Amino acid sequence: MVELHNITITTKKDDRTLIQNLHLTLQTGDKIAIIGEEGNGKSSLLKLIYAEQMIAEYCIYEGNAWRNECSMGFLSQELSEEEKQRSIADFFTENQWTKELVRAMDDLGIHALDSDKRMGGSGLFNRRLFLFYMYRMMKHYMVDIAI
Repeated sequence: MVELHNITITTKKDDRTLIQNLHLTLQTGDKIAIIGEEGNGKSSLLKLIYAEQMIAEYCIYEGNAWRNECSMGFLSQELSEEEKQRSIADFFTENQWTKELVRAMDDLGIHALDSDKRMGGSGLFNRRLFLFYMYRMMKHYMVDIAI
């Protein structure tokens, strides 16, 4: 379960309030969509839910965020330079190759023959790979997509 109590997020650069007095509770299995104009705090909110240090460089926040023993994954809009250098094999080292895993990979168009491929390739391929990983390994996952 994830709980946010009285969350306010403000930018450091211009002291602009992105989110004010937000209360939110997410139970395992809940699905939500955060919709809004560009630059109004959707990504910052997702990052705060995942790990508040992800926004520490450009925002400050007030309030309380609790994550009660849950595994979470976060798919950002862009891969970091470190992530781009990893191979798919490196990415999945901790997984056991079961029939279920291979079936899910096929469903998402991820092929075992791609295992030496670097993550820095196709953006669509990387999104499928991360979505697959989060679906397989995480109880809660957040996807940040620009539309």
